[in-house]
Amino acid sequence: MHSRDIAILANSRKYGGHCIAGKDIKTGEWIRLISKLDSSGNTIPFTNSDLAKVCGNGNGPSLFSCFRINFKGKCGIYCQPENELIDGEPWQILGYIPTEQLPLLEDQIYPCWLGDPDYGKMDRIPFSDCNPQSPLSRSLLFKKLTAGEHQLEISHKETMHGRIQYVLKFYINVTLYSLVITDISVENALIKKALHEGQLSSAYVTMGVGQIYKEMNSHYKLVVGLAPLK
Repeated sequence: MHSRDIAILANSRKYGGHCIAGKDIKTGEWIRLISKLDSSGNTIPFTNSDLAKVCGNGNGPSLFSCFRINFKGKCGIYCQPENELIDGEPWQILGYIPTEQLPLLEDQIYPCWLGDPDYGKMDRIPFSDCNPQSPLSRSLLFKKLTAGEHQLEISHKETMHGRIQYVLKFYINVTLYSLVITDISVENALIKKALHEGQLSSAYVTMGVGQIYKEMNSHYKLVVGLAPLK
């Protein structure tokens, strides 16, 4: 067992629960926090009661909050190598990362699934390109995007099942992306009209690759953390 000081960079909707991820403040490593594993070794999302126990809030931690968290060990999989199992004990709150220090957490290099003219164009990665024989080296990215360089915009689309999904549109290396927003607080703000669709001047964005979506036999790229800036 060991502890890490984690800056929270994602609190995302996942199969009715939460996916929580952040960076180790000391090492800069990405860590996707795993609450439990089932008998087959598959990850189980955080429930509201899980989060109430470990961080004192059933809605989960807010972006840029920092906690000292105890871990049992790594449990990475081919599409999410950053996974690490927590021990389930309460987390120690350390404070918040000031906005002026967020650049220290930014990733400087885009992963292959963003910006690459061939591999990175789509909003998802086919299983043929991401599988146990062809694993990802990283599945998370934290970056500040700006209107001038990336043409940021929040919009929405309707799924094949008739559900509204909010998306973040942006350009990287002349490729236009339209990725579903699964950041829980932002999604709720959009539903309640506390945050409106349209162009953004800038935002800190955490993007991640989800586990296999069997209906499409693909891994979707998602906006798992979003902090619009004024």
